[in-house]
Parts: sequence; C-alpha cells; structure tokens
Amino acid sequence: MKKSLLALSFALFGLLAQAQFGVTAAYAIPQVRFDSDSRTTESVWQGNLEYSVNYWFRLSQKRIEFLPSLSYASFDYNTDYVGNVPSGDFNLLNLGFQLHTRIYPFDFDTDCDCPTFGKQGPALDKGLFIQLSPGVSYFRDSKLNLDDGGGPLVFRESGVLPTLGLALGLDFGVSNLVTISPIAGARYAFGDLPEADAAVYAPRNGDFWTISAGIQLGVRLDEKRY
Repeated sequence: MKKSLLALSFALFGLLAQAQFGVTAAYAIPQVRFDSDSRTTESVWQGNLEYSVNYWFRLSQKRIEFLPSLSYASFDYNTDYVGNVPSGDFNLLNLGFQLHTRIYPFDFDTDCDCPTFGKQGPALDKGLFIQLSPGVSYFRDSKLNLDDGGGPLVFRESGVLPTLGLALGLDFGVSNLVTISPIAGARYAFGDLPEADAAVYAPRNGDFWTISAGIQLGVRLDEKRY
C-alpha cells in the first residue's frame, strides 16, 4: 500500500513538473433579460469578480492551445414586480466548466512547443489570441428575504445550462516561468435560468449574458522545454 501511494505521489509530481496552469480574476457584469406572460419585471444586477483555474496544453504543429477551466462567480440582484407583488433580493451562483480554445492568428503555423514567453518576436504577433469557450454551467438562484410571519425563508432553484464564450486577449511574457494575459469577452447561457420563486409565481424565460474583463496569470514549470 505504501509503495502504491509513493508511486502515485511521484506520478502526480511528474505531471505537475511538466505542467502549465493558470488562474484568472475578471470583473463580470451580467446582462439579463426576462420575459413572462404573467408579469413584467425590472431587475437591477450587480457586477462581481469571477475566478477560474485552468490547465494548459496545445497542438504540436499549429498554434491552437486548450485550457480546460473551472470558474466561480456569484451575482446579487434585486427584482421589482409590476403589480402588488413585493420586490425580492436574489443571489445567482454560477459554477462553470469551459474548454477555452485559443487561436493565435498571427502565429498560427509555428511548431514551437513552448509558451508565448519563450518565443521571439513582437508581442502582438506572438501573443494576440482569439478564445472560443464552449462549456457548461451550474446555476443556483436563491431568494433571500421572504418572510411568512414565522421567520425568514429562502427559496432556491437550480439548473445546468450549456454556455458559449468568445474573448480576445494578449500574452505578455514576464519570464520563462510567468505569463500575464489581459483578456476581455462575453459568455452566453443557452436555455432558461432557474428562478428562485418559480414555485410561488409563474416561471419566466431569460437570456443570461456576462461581459467580463480581467487578467490571467499563467505558470509554466517544464523548464527543459523552454
């Protein structure tokens, strides 16, 4: 048993020593539209930071790179219903997986198996990328301030929706170890968002976009391949 654990530890360490991984912090602003046959809504959404972590690999002959990524964001919003229905304070939790696919149009035919910061040439030629991000997100919508006279209640609804993102970014090499990449883009969720008060009122359909801008910090550990 000890030998197996030791072998597994060495294997994991070997993978880590050859890895490039990254962390991203971006400010995301929701762009939401709700439709309903039974009521009109006016919603005020607050932007917030979205955090993500990724792992990096690429094609060997073409400059197409892949970054499987896990993301987390939480958005607060307040909704007023036209009529005699009271307003509500809500929170929408968003946990996502995206397969970021980066294409470097000015450096597409390079066969160098090395990170951007290991390349020679103008930063725009080597570092500009277009990122397409198919993925899937878990949404949990919570209504926070209901009270039935006996104390506060919390209504929650959740669901999973496919997503698609598009972004533009630029790699800047700090060293052979670190790359910093400003990036900006948008992501769309296909389907109806879960609604925390759907059990009480008629459900509504919604379009959910997030527009974001942030910074990715990339770390490359396989020194022998710089």
